[in-house]
Amino acid sequence: MMALDNPLSMYIHDFPNGEEISIEHLLTLSSGIFDYTEVESFDIEGKLTKSKLDLVELIKTLPQTFQPGVKWEYSNSNYILLSYIIEKVSRRSFEDYLVEELLKPYGLLDTCFAERGKIIINRSFGYIIRRLCAN
Repeated sequence: MMALDNPLSMYIHDFPNGEEISIEHLLTLSSGIFDYTEVESFDIEGKLTKSKLDLVELIKTLPQTFQPGVKWEYSNSNYILLSYIIEKVSRRSFEDYLVEELLKPYGLLDTCFAERGKIIINRSFGYIIRRLCAN
């Protein structure tokens, strides 16, 4: 069971400063974890498909921008870590977990993850890689 005050180190044992960073810090963007999309090489490497584990390993190497809980700063890294934790705890892909636990139960059948190659009539396509729908 996850709790807001659980440390990141409970799920990713070797994460730097993981004892100080909580699930709540990740959710509230107050973790101080550097945004991996701001890495200089992201424009080149970020266009390549990387596994979530590859991204977690990259995020581990990034500097901490401030102490957890001190302030708020947007960081995509928080969401990568949270989705990775959900996968570990639920033993399902993040997409499958959200579809089964959120989208289907609440009737959000037109809410989807992006998937390359799937064409939806009258729908614009943004900067998204995969699409997985609840229906």
